[in-house]
Amino acid sequence: MIYRELNATFGALSNAKLELKEGLNIVYGPNESGKSTWSAFLRAMLYGISTREQSKIGFLADKEKYKPWSGAPMYGRLRLTVDGRPVCIERTSARTGILQKATVTYEDTGLDAGIPEPPGETLLGVKKEVFERSALTPQGALAVTGDKDGELVRKITSLVQTGDDETSFSTAKARLEKWRRARKYNRSGTIPTTEEKLAQDLSELERLRAQAAVLGEQIAKKNEYQEEAAKLGELRTAWESHQAAQKLSEIRAAEKNLETAQSRVKPLPDEAKLTRVLELEHMWKEALRNQNQPMETVDVSRETISSVLLGVAVGVVSFAAVGALFGSILTWNIGLICGGFAGILAFCAGFIIGSVRKNKKLRELERLDVAQKEAAVGNAEQALASTLHELDETARIEEASVVVERIRRGAAEIHRAMSDVAVANERLSLLMRGVDLAELERKATLSGEIPPELDLEVAMQRVGFLTRAIHDLELDCTARQAALEAKGSIAELTERAVEEKKIIMTAEREYSALTLALDTLAEVNGELERRFAPVLEKKAAEILKDVTNGRFDTVDLRGTELELSVHENPSAPPRSILSLSGGTLDELYLCLRLAICDTIFEKPVPIILDDVFVNYDDTRLARMLARLKEIAKERQVILFTCHKRETLALQGDAQVNCIELG
Repeated sequence: MIYRELNATFGALSNAKLELKEGLNIVYGPNESGKSTWSAFLRAMLYGISTREQSKIGFLADKEKYKPWSGAPMYGRLRLTVDGRPVCIERTSARTGILQKATVTYEDTGLDAGIPEPPGETLLGVKKEVFERSALTPQGALAVTGDKDGELVRKITSLVQTGDDETSFSTAKARLEKWRRARKYNRSGTIPTTEEKLAQDLSELERLRAQAAVLGEQIAKKNEYQEEAAKLGELRTAWESHQAAQKLSEIRAAEKNLETAQSRVKPLPDEAKLTRVLELEHMWKEALRNQNQPMETVDVSRETISSVLLGVAVGVVSFAAVGALFGSILTWNIGLICGGFAGILAFCAGFIIGSVRKNKKLRELERLDVAQKEAAVGNAEQALASTLHELDETARIEEASVVVERIRRGAAEIHRAMSDVAVANERLSLLMRGVDLAELERKATLSGEIPPELDLEVAMQRVGFLTRAIHDLELDCTARQAALEAKGSIAELTERAVEEKKIIMTAEREYSALTLALDTLAEVNGELERRFAPVLEKKAAEILKDVTNGRFDTVDLRGTELELSVHENPSAPPRSILSLSGGTLDELYLCLRLAICDTIFEKPVPIILDDVFVNYDDTRLARMLARLKEIAKERQVILFTCHKRETLALQGDAQVNCIELG
């Protein structure tokens, strides 16, 4: 597989292009020129960018770290050759601004290549974690560590031990141990849990059988009590029927008494009207008496004085006039005499006139008095007759007192009738209190004989006892029945216990078989251990010996954690990697990574190295570059560096593609 062309809008790269060739490619550029960004871009195109990864203090997630500086949408295209065919991987960004699912097509046909996401797993044959610890060496990440899931170790050991990267001794052993633990591990697993369930079910079965026996006894006792209570209930029904008949008879009698009393009740007279009749009668009689009485003496002293004064006035005037007249004609003496006679006559005439007027007034007063008395008698008679006729249309006014007395005697009788109605109604109410008449009539029609020796009070006490006992027994039976149903029937528990015994027997046979299988695997494990380390040791030692010019010719790899040590010669004691210089340690790790690539990849996939020669001296750098040239004959090698010495060392070499970034 060959990476041919990279097009990226990614981080510091803006519509940038990088063309690569087969063999060794050295990409040189100063700091911040985009070398590490191109390396991360290759990884993103093959395996995508995680959308779940979150930034935190001291760490920036790739989705944030590689947002285009230009503000343009993130974009990527990787053109490569796979098994001789040109393939294009393209990723665009959506609203999130992060590279989306890859589109993989064959460039010669434009058809979909049918490679699922992520395409790196299909094209390279490894997961992202393995790729990052083998074919991709990011800046400052030479050590083969951080394989949290053990994916890299499993792949190496599987290939070394079995030749199949999906099967290994450790995988088989872990699987067998998992299966055996599933059967029994301390107090967990199928066998202990099933044995515990079986013990519980057997105990529960015994308890349920005991509860079933008690339940049967309780049900029998409840049925016995119910029969006795039913018989006493029949006697009570007969007694209640008898009592109902008596009660109904009393109610009917009370209703008849009430009806009789109600028939005597009539509307009460208006007492105010009776009193008014008596008052009017008194007024009428009083008017009659006043009519026969003479008119009261009238004071006419004023009229008498007026007559005298009138006579005096007329006499004086006549005396003066006549005396003057005759005195002038005759003599004054004659005039005085004639005037005196004239005055006396005039006085008498005036007095008579005054008396006539007084008598006339007396007669008018007498006529007015008679008229007023007659009017008073008529008004009193009319008012009395009108009010009396409201009480009795046939009564005469002369019988007013008799009628009133008769009506009052009748009112007393009505009051007595009303009192009788109240008494009868009260008795009926007492009899009807809390009584359902329809139910009472129904009970009264029931038949049944009452034994003469029946003591109803004792019988009802017994019924009360039986009712409480039956209620308690029902609650107890319900609880026992619910407990039985909650645990299942005895037949179900028995069947379940049989099945659990079968499960235990089967699991024990499987446990024995798995134990035998693990023992057998343990016997061949020694041979597999002897085959494990030498593969990587040999390949890594070969490269390390060449790079160090024979200084270290042996590499020891122990354990599944890839614990390393080196030997200066086969007879020399091992030297811990902690005693090595930084440059030698980088060389050892790179040798191990190259050996891993040669071991785990089925096809010669490209190797990407980012500033891995920082700590190399010139001699070992030249030897490692020469080694990479040899490796590049089999697989593409892409070396990103910020130093010119790599390009100067291979300047003019036709087998090397040197690219300088702007």
